[in-house]
Amino acid sequence: MVLILGIITIFLCLIFAFTNGFNDSANAIATVVASRTLNPRKAVFIISIFEFCGAVFFGRAVAQTIGFGIIAPQIFSKATFLESITLIWATLLGASLWNGICTILGFPISASHSLIGGFIGSGIVASGIGCVQWKNVVYKIIIVMITSPILGFLIGYLLTKLSYFLTINSPPSVVKKFRIMEIISSILFGISHGSNDAAKPMGLVMFTLISLNLVQFYDPVTVAKGKIPLWVMLSCGIALTLGIMFGGKEVIKTIGRRVYKVKSVNSFAAEFGGAAVIYASSIFGFPVSTSHIITSSVIGSGFAEKPKHVGWMVLKRIVFAWIFTLPSSGIFSGILFFILLNIFKVLNL
Repeated sequence: MVLILGIITIFLCLIFAFTNGFNDSANAIATVVASRTLNPRKAVFIISIFEFCGAVFFGRAVAQTIGFGIIAPQIFSKATFLESITLIWATLLGASLWNGICTILGFPISASHSLIGGFIGSGIVASGIGCVQWKNVVYKIIIVMITSPILGFLIGYLLTKLSYFLTINSPPSVVKKFRIMEIISSILFGISHGSNDAAKPMGLVMFTLISLNLVQFYDPVTVAKGKIPLWVMLSCGIALTLGIMFGGKEVIKTIGRRVYKVKSVNSFAAEFGGAAVIYASSIFGFPVSTSHIITSSVIGSGFAEKPKHVGWMVLKRIVFAWIFTLPSSGIFSGILFFILLNIFKVLNL
């Protein structure tokens, strides 16, 4: 029974990775599609390859943070099996539910906020507020999540200003080279995005394996050294990539057109700036909101060019969703934990 429920739980982790990619398809390809440098089909094909590479080769630090930094899995390895499995299910279902609702409505919300909020919410209901590692990791994650969009805005703004300064009075052939730079920056963004977002479900899978004591799926000595099993990286990378391929068109429209009607120079500045911030965060193991960063980078680029043309009303709706993501997913997951735990008890699992 433990093995069967463990496999189901890992499958739910992969579903979350898919919904993450489904919403974050906008992050990866919205600007390059909106600027008409690539059509959606080509953009998805190219970016998906590099998303997968980023997930497999560069995502271990963030996976460690999610798997061991928010709630110590050792706490639930000592709890009942029922509580451990319910915690993970409630976290995944609550976060995925919020992701799905916002994707349908066209809000590029933070899957990171959804996941962390869900983790905290279900953890508190399961074992009290003391199970959350506030001082060691969570406060740092929240600080980085707040500051990273500001950095994205500043880099997008500065790169756009610099690009226009360097190309003043340049012939059209020079300006067209931004299309090549835009494709390169899209690839870099895809790698950085994969390194951060695919690592989050990797961490959940590791939390599942350790808290349920499923040691047959990993080497304890290897994991203790900070290494993630290859099968975990591959499966989460594939799930995220499939989500990108089938991603939400409404979110793509929101970032690529409604926030600001981007051109090649805006796309280059936003994606290059976003990639720099996200990759730096991945190196240090911080799970950031790629949605926040790319949106703020687009706004920074648009503000540098034509402030009046930035979709401020759309931005207000997006910020509203951002603010409520962490607490909403936490409430969803907390309620789901209570419901699922009682259902499992009734079924005598």
